[in-house]
Amino acid sequence: MYINYLKIFKGSEQIRNIVFKKGANFIVDITPFTMGTESGNNVGKTTILRLIDYCLGSEGTDIYSDTEFRGNRNTELKSYLEVNNFIIELSIIDSSGNNEYILKRNFLSRRRKLYSINDKILIKSDFLEKLNHILFDNKNNKPSFRYLISKFIRNTPHKMSNTLRYLHTSTTDATYESVHLFLFGISLSPELITEKSWLESKLNSEKDVFKRITEDGNSESSLKQALSIIRNDIKRLTKEKEDFNISQSQEKDITELNELRYDIAKLSANLGYHETKLKLINENLEELKNSKNSYDVNAIRDIYDEAKLYIPELQKRFEDVLVFHNSMIDSKIQFLSKDIPVVTESIVINRRKLRTKMTREKELSLVLNKIFKISDYDELIMELNKKYELKGSKEERHSQVIELNKSIEEKSERLKDINAKLEELEPSLEENLQSFNLIFKSFSKALYDEEFYASYDKINGNYKFSINNIDANVGGGKKKGQIAAFDLAYIKFCDENHIVAPKFVLHDSTEDVSINQLMIINELANEIDGQYIVAVLRDKFSGDIEQINIIEDNKIIELSQDDKLFRF
Repeated sequence: MYINYLKIFKGSEQIRNIVFKKGANFIVDITPFTMGTESGNNVGKTTILRLIDYCLGSEGTDIYSDTEFRGNRNTELKSYLEVNNFIIELSIIDSSGNNEYILKRNFLSRRRKLYSINDKILIKSDFLEKLNHILFDNKNNKPSFRYLISKFIRNTPHKMSNTLRYLHTSTTDATYESVHLFLFGISLSPELITEKSWLESKLNSEKDVFKRITEDGNSESSLKQALSIIRNDIKRLTKEKEDFNISQSQEKDITELNELRYDIAKLSANLGYHETKLKLINENLEELKNSKNSYDVNAIRDIYDEAKLYIPELQKRFEDVLVFHNSMIDSKIQFLSKDIPVVTESIVINRRKLRTKMTREKELSLVLNKIFKISDYDELIMELNKKYELKGSKEERHSQVIELNKSIEEKSERLKDINAKLEELEPSLEENLQSFNLIFKSFSKALYDEEFYASYDKINGNYKFSINNIDANVGGGKKKGQIAAFDLAYIKFCDENHIVAPKFVLHDSTEDVSINQLMIINELANEIDGQYIVAVLRDKFSGDIEQINIIEDNKIIELSQDDKLFRF
């Protein structure tokens, strides 16, 4: 599919109609260069690329936001686009000219946001899925449309600096693998792609958990040995318990004794709480009673006299103020005093219960100590209980380790099966890469007299693609030229191998690409059956008549400070 035109409507009024052609398409900023000022700022040449991206499903925030500083928004432009109901219309068309798709977007929010294909309004997910089918013949939506189309719309510094890894910096190797394999004509079933990605993600997570829970002597073997020792300890302690030869009646007494001790501890805590509460109430009451008789009458009179100066009509007499003060204290005393009977009763009840429990506890202890030393028995039971708790903890951890290890083995085996299916496709991948590299090295040699090529490495079953024969310290302009060679080569590769993909590529930030390289890129773009759409500065091509002719032959729109894109 080619880009046919981009129209901008302000309400019903058409303010731009940018028609595209095959070959090079220059979006030209004709603002003159002045000392200390770079032309091209804010005229809208990059915005055209972003509007095309917007019609192809981007969020569109970069249209009125600084891409480097996300917080910097041109709120005035955003409001202008919304209030005036701007609509962006993008036409894409196939080589026959018989199949045209008109995509429409607006800048309204929520339910009023427009996603339209040939006047059929869609929800966002269906809109993107439909575009995936139209532009990539990808009916299964794996990889996602936005992952794929981003290679063809390089409208950010990040995309213009990364030939293959052009997606967000947090994108996983698994995602890049599925994208690159698809772009080079290798696609598994969507179910397998989804499963492979899920397996790789889960395996990484489970291996991380496995590493954490098996640290510090918690490996399967270590846990097995620890459990063996703990079970022997339990066996020994149980035998010692049996040696006490406790009868059923004595067992019942021991149980009662333990319950009594628990109740005594609970009652003691409750009694302490209420005794403290009563003490605090009495202390507060004492302070209130003292304050009633010890306040500074002269200080209160001074406050009263000062108030009279500001409020001459003050109706209250000084004596009334004193009465009010005392009544407030009386109210507090009355409020606190209400709690005394309740708290006192709780103290009496708790003391009575505590005496009863302690008497019974003493009786049972005397009886049992005549038969055996109860403290030794208690200590044994405590140690036995600790061993049972430790056994339960170790068994739980051992079970986790076994289950997790089994899960990792099963997932690894399944991933191995999927990777085996991928390996069956490797001959096709190698053939496609060879076909692509013939074009890529030819284009890069024309640009830099260097032969770049794409290849892949298999790391833990994952296919990781890279570009080779590139100087690690390659300059920005040379890198961008290499990306242009790659993208144009890819269009020609798809054409020769009948792979369905966009026949256009959008580039920005070419200011640091040399004029000679730009002229060669222009020649390459006009040789292929595709479109190279790029934002350029007019001053870049002001050297001679040949350069001027290139601009004139390939420009599709001119913008300036006096004629900005939105005419805003």
